[in-house]
Amino acid sequence: MKLIKWQITDEEYRKLSDVAIKKGFGTITDYLEHSHFGKEPQIDYSEPLKEFQENVKSKNSQARFRVRDCFSDSEWAILTPLQRRTLGRIIIHKVRSGEITGIKELEKDTANAQWYRKD
Repeated sequence: MKLIKWQITDEEYRKLSDVAIKKGFGTITDYLEHSHFGKEPQIDYSEPLKEFQENVKSKNSQARFRVRDCFSDSEWAILTPLQRRTLGRIIIHKVRSGEITGIKELEKDTANAQWYRKD
């Protein structure tokens, strides 16, 4: 196995990260491996995203919640901490870009969890 070292600017990294997340990949590595070699990502985030959006619909108007609050304890426990953070990054990107509507980004708490409000 070969290791490739690739030096890019902060701006290039941000753009590449944005593209990866927009296309539904959790990491730049997953995105590059899939787009260039057809390798499947470690996790398909489409189902957790669908679950998140369905659970948001069932929340009361003006309800405050975290991503974690949209999953049962057993569903949340299946995801690794890295997968949870990645799902959170995908969701906030989709909220900011307008791909997920009906919720508003609020503050982060002391545990660095992002809070949202249903509009």
